[in-house]
Amino acid sequence: HGYLRDNRVEIERSMSRKTFVNDFAKMRYLSAIIKNSINQYKDTAKPERILDTPMEENKVVKYKRPERKKSLAELLEEAGNDQS
Repeated sequence: HGYLRDNRVEIERSMSRKTFVNDFAKMRYLSAIIKNSINQYKDTAKPERILDTPMEENKVVKYKRPERKKSLAELLEEAGNDQS
């Protein structure tokens, strides 16, 4: 979002210099420009603060780990033991 906003004119200029066979080719070219340039881009906008309330420390989390699902080999082994 920030990259497109900050580099809109440059991208439009680059797109207007090329001719495309169809809209798909145009989108692939735009995608390649963004993919190759986004890694070098540093957003100058300040990130929004998401949390306004401080987090509680030492909060006890109640979580029960789910039982592990049995593999097919384990199920067949149990079935074999039940029939004996």
